[in-house]
Amino acid sequence: MSVAVISANFGGYACPKAHHMPQRVETTFRHFVDYDIPSRERTLLPRMAAKVPKMFGWELLPGHDAYIWLDAPFRLSSTESVAWWLEQLGDHDVAVFQHPTRHSIHKEASDLRINVRKQDAYSVDKYFGEDLAGIVSLIEADADFIDNHLYAAGAFCYRPTRATKQAMRDWWWYVSRYHVNDQLSLPFAIRHCSVQVIRENIYHASHLVFGGA
Repeated sequence: MSVAVISANFGGYACPKAHHMPQRVETTFRHFVDYDIPSRERTLLPRMAAKVPKMFGWELLPGHDAYIWLDAPFRLSSTESVAWWLEQLGDHDVAVFQHPTRHSIHKEASDLRINVRKQDAYSVDKYFGEDLAGIVSLIEADADFIDNHLYAAGAFCYRPTRATKQAMRDWWWYVSRYHVNDQLSLPFAIRHCSVQVIRENIYHASHLVFGGA
């Protein structure tokens, strides 16, 4: 299989490019920065611009059998890391870590609301003014959706299937239309995909190191 491992850093927002271990599986590494794709600097702040390769890596680097997204602080820790990801993915559309502390979109929304109300500096800087009520209302309007999962969106693997591509388009819509916190809407975005949940803590996972280079 041909695999693309994708990360990004726009506007110096996150840590520099991580140095991954060479892989046994055929792997293309691509770290996107400001000059790699149209910056849209008048319309997209760096945090939103970085979501373009996060959600549309399959468009930017077409032709691979699977894609692994890693937020900039994560790196692959072993020569077997990509093979491990493919084992997690199996025949599913998406493989993603369970969130280490929260287990529903409503809990995520509640914590976001509380932190902004308490004037937590980190939360205010990232999430003040976002349409939290709008995305929650949209999700609640889907009577078939059961809100019993929350995923850690910092690292995931997917096949470019029709269902996954549509899920990524939907995910972009949710974060651009409603709320920039992408893990808030990820479970809803991939609800029609076949999902493999990785039951490990993303920050202490078998084949990931958190902390960049």
